[in-house]
Order: sequence, then C-alpha cells, then structure tokens
Amino acid sequence: MSISGGKLAYGLPPDIARLLYNNDPRVDYQVAEIKNSLGIARSLKSDLSFEVTQLRMELMRLEREELHAARHIERCEFALAPIRRIPTEILEHIFLHYADLLGDKPDCVDVKGGVWVLGHICSYWRAVALSTPEIWTRCAFSCDIRCRDAPALVEAWFKRAGNRRLAIRFWCRAPDAAPVDNGHSPCDKVLRMFKDHRWSDAELQGSPRFFDMVETGRNNFRSLQKLDIRVVVSGNTVHLVTLSTFSAAPRLHDVSLSLTGSGVLGASLPWNQLVAYKGPIYLNADAHILHHAPNIVECTFYPANFHWTSTNSNQALVHRLQHLHLTRFSPPPDALTLPALQSLRFSACDDVMLPSIDRLLQRSMGAPTSLHIDEFILSPALVALLAAAPTVTDLTIECEARLSSVASADDFFAFFKEDGSTSPLLPAMRRLTTRGLAFGESMVRMLEARCAPPGQKGNTQWEGARLESLTISEVRNTHISHLLRIKRLESGAGLKLAAESLSAVRILPSN
Repeated sequence: MSISGGKLAYGLPPDIARLLYNNDPRVDYQVAEIKNSLGIARSLKSDLSFEVTQLRMELMRLEREELHAARHIERCEFALAPIRRIPTEILEHIFLHYADLLGDKPDCVDVKGGVWVLGHICSYWRAVALSTPEIWTRCAFSCDIRCRDAPALVEAWFKRAGNRRLAIRFWCRAPDAAPVDNGHSPCDKVLRMFKDHRWSDAELQGSPRFFDMVETGRNNFRSLQKLDIRVVVSGNTVHLVTLSTFSAAPRLHDVSLSLTGSGVLGASLPWNQLVAYKGPIYLNADAHILHHAPNIVECTFYPANFHWTSTNSNQALVHRLQHLHLTRFSPPPDALTLPALQSLRFSACDDVMLPSIDRLLQRSMGAPTSLHIDEFILSPALVALLAAAPTVTDLTIECEARLSSVASADDFFAFFKEDGSTSPLLPAMRRLTTRGLAFGESMVRMLEARCAPPGQKGNTQWEGARLESLTISEVRNTHISHLLRIKRLESGAGLKLAAESLSAVRILPSN
C-alpha cells in the first residue's frame, strides 16, 4: 500500500511479490509481471522526482521569506525595546550594577565580553561607558588569547582609562624557551604599554624571562599598593629569580610571591612598610621574612621551592602580626614570637607543624580568638594544640568529605565535653564552621550541651560560653536523627544556622 493508504500502481500479486525476496525459479508470466511493475515504478519515480524538485524550490522560497520576516521582526523589536522607554536614571542604575558584575579585572582584548559589551546595548550606555574612565581602570591581558591586533585594543582601553591608576593582571603564557623576534617576546610590546601607566594593584604571572622584561626599561610603580607575583619555571633547570624593581614603591603594602617549578625566588622590597605578605618564609639564605618586615599584620607562608639552610637562628619578635596562615609543608614557626596573634590557620595533617604551633602559642602567651584547621586529621598533637588556645571563640574545620569518618569526628568532639576528669577544649567557642566533616552522636551532644542555657536539662555541667552560630556544609554522610536534633537547636535554643548549612547533606538510614 502507498503512504496515503491506496493501492500501489506497480503492485504485484502476492504469489509473484514473494519472488522478490527468495531465489525460487521464475516462469515466463512471472518475469513479464515483474518487468511491467518495474517500468511503472520507474515512470512514477521520474514524475515524483520532478514534483519533489518543485516542492524543494518552493520550500526554499518560503524559508527565505520566513528569514526575511524574522529579521524584520528583530529590527522592529529592537526599535521598540523596553530599554528605549526606561528613564535615564534607571538606565544608569542598571549600567552600574552590570559594571559591578564584570569581575575583578575583565580582559582588555575580549571585544565580545566585559566592558566592551557596555557600548553595544544602547546609545546611552555607550555614551556613559566612553565617559566613565573608572570602569576602564581594571584590566587584564593574557598573551594566549587570540585577537587581531592586541596592542591596538590595549591602547584603546588605556585611552578610555585616561590618566587614572590601573588595577592590572598580566599573564605571560610563553615558556622560557619560546622564540623571540629581534630579542622581544610576543607580549613584550604590550608589557611596555602597561608599564607606561601608573599601577595601583598588579598581578603578574610568567616565566623568569618575562620578569627580566619587567625589571628592565622604564618603570612607574610609585602608586603601586598591592602586588601579586607568580613565577612559573618549566623544565628541570634551577632558576634564580631576583626582583628589585619594586623596592622603590613608596605605597606598596600588600605583597604575594609564589614560584612554581625548580627555582629560587629573591626579592628586594620595601619591607618596613608592608602590612600583608604571602609567600615563602625565607627569600634569602640567612634571614626570616619577619626579620625584615616588623610591621606586618597579616601573613601567609607557602612551602619553599628550594631549601634554604639558614645560618640565622635568632628569634623574631613581631609585635603587630595578628593573622597567620601556615600552608601545608611550609616551614614551622620555630623562630617566631607573636604576642598580638588573633587568628591562626594551619594544616592538621602536618606532623611537624602541629608541635611547633603548640610551642608558638605557649611562647607568645597571646590570646588568639580564631582557629582555621585545614585537612583535618585527629591526632594527640592537634588536641594538645587546641588545649593551648582556650581563648578561641571561632573554630573552622575543613577536610575532604571522602576521607572524613563519623568515628574520627566523634572521638574529636568527645574532647569538647566536660566529663570531670579533663577540661573541655575551647570553652570560649561561640561560632563553629565545618566543611566536609562527617558528624555523629558526639558532635550533636556537644552542640546540645553548649547551646542550652546553664541549668537547663542537658546542660547541668556546662559553664563555658554558649554556642551562637553553626555552619555545616559539604557533609558526605549523616543520620536523619542527627539533622533533626540540630534543627531543633535552631528553633528551641536559638542557635543561628548559616543559609548553606545542612543543604547538601546526604542522609543515611537510621539504625
């Protein structure tokens, strides 16, 4: 049967049609019937091919008319767009809101995004974008982004920024062995254009050859306040990277230094005026960073890429340092005394670090109020460290959810409960944050005891500070009963749960 349900003009009787699908012998009348059907089918196919061609041409004509109508609709809708009816004051508010969402430093050669898009919305936005230099003062450049004429785009960007100070990010992706043209790397010209302007914040990343270019030529760093340097060394050759061009930056107060690969990083910086530092604890063979920077308030120490054997074992007494972050494998703070220490962050899986921090707290005789524990692993050294910090009010614990166990967390939080034989850990704790930490019965009981007012049922022994705020996130497994008991603390005891708490907890069935 045909598609329309009618009888086919070239149809064959059933006894002959079966011969099309087997190898049975044919007789003369069957062969004649098949040849006749074949001729009818060929004639019909020829007629249908002509009709199909006509229909395809008609379809193409209709599609062109549809496309023309769609483009006309777009033009009309653009002319009638609601943005053309919005008062200028509201347009300005929307413009500023969008400008705030562009990110810290939008790419100055990305003509399809960032600040460049502001001039494509409407004539008012274009006028405001071209007459607002402030939004052009944050810019980034990476030499691996393909564009037709990067120097021209950078020049146009700086022209719109005027004479204002720039917050820049410059990433040179070319390795040390990259070919150069007449002694210049692919991004040398753009770097010289950047250096012709004043910087307020700078984030520089590249190979030792790139930082040689930063060191040479004209520099204009008198307005520089914040500096982030990331040296990337490829291959197995040990490079010595020495930075001195920033030593005469009179306003520089925040510095971050890091090196990836085999190398030694040295820097001549205005250490006396720095208040924040991130980087290796030793930049020279004989001196601790804090021996040179006595006014630092906030400090993060990274592991050293090259082991310095320091000949200077003098203790560094730093009166102003308040916030210290010791990353994993960074050198222990054996040479430090920090009487003003307020917050401390460290890794719990570093067996050498924990006893050193314990000695630091006892030696400094300070009163830190905030502890942040990374890569949580329960150990006697960690318990001893927390026992040396009874003034802590804010505790944050982070660990990988897949490595966290309820048993380990229960053993840990058992030290926070008062049992009469030992003093509980962190009796002044008011705020607790956990990320990736599985919790069980012991933690819930500790929360119930520390949330209830003194004398209330379940809190007959607890005399310490009352827990006020709890944040739990990225928990892999827990029981529904524990969740319900914590939720009751929010309604019954007034415990403040953060918005993200308990939102992504995978629940285990009750025992």
